[in-house]
Amino acid sequence: MNLSNLPATKIEKNGVWYDCKPFVASVKGGQAVIYAAPDGSEIKREPLARYTARVRNDTFKGRNVTEAEKAYWLIYCVQYTAEELNKTISETAKLLEQHGLLAHLLEHYGVFHTQGFEYMAELLTDELKKKGIV
Repeated sequence: MNLSNLPATKIEKNGVWYDCKPFVASVKGGQAVIYAAPDGSEIKREPLARYTARVRNDTFKGRNVTEAEKAYWLIYCVQYTAEELNKTISETAKLLEQHGLLAHLLEHYGVFHTQGFEYMAELLTDELKKKGIV
């Protein structure tokens, strides 16, 4: 996959469609694909790994899921949660591990992997708040 010249795409935001030219940029916690409108304003961003998985149509449908694929998914749940908590990925992973949330995610992977990463970050952040951790 050539990441230096990503194909243009249309993105909807607040009921308006934009012709966007995506590009890869370094952001807190790693790399992301930024979708920019013709005027240069940011319309959307997503982690690079999520973009590449989506482009490869890595949907886990109709086949056995490997441990590596589960780990891949888990990493991006942690990345989104780190952004939500404004912490590093390492700090967030340790926090989730200490409180049994990583094991819980893997135990219920079959249900959780169908949810978006933003939802998972919100779910994990809410759980940490309920426990009085953050």
